[in-house]
Amino acid sequence: MRELALVGLIVAALAAFGALFKLEVESLLELGGYTIALGAAFGLPTAFVYHLLLRAALKASGQLERGWFWHPIKLNRLLEPAQRRRVMPWCYSGALGFFAIVCGQACLVVAIVKISL
Repeated sequence: MRELALVGLIVAALAAFGALFKLEVESLLELGGYTIALGAAFGLPTAFVYHLLLRAALKASGQLERGWFWHPIKLNRLLEPAQRRRVMPWCYSGALGFFAIVCGQACLVVAIVKISL
């Protein structure tokens, strides 16, 4: 079932990417810039809060590893259920902001390709 969902997401992403080619270059640049800015404005603060909460939870349980900051996602499995309920919404929110940034970059890539053609 997960595989089917993944294939569906890939097909939807390719269709959306293709649909971007119907927009004018100026619109793509504007859309891309605003999407990146909004994604960063939302995603960076939420990711910061996620890292603070994850560090506090891992430190409280004595499981804070050296260099934890470079690969924090793998440490989510160490959280207790109560800690997960507090930390993970911030993780997902930060990931959503990152996704918005990537979507904005896709708009800019399409604009660059259209200019090159």
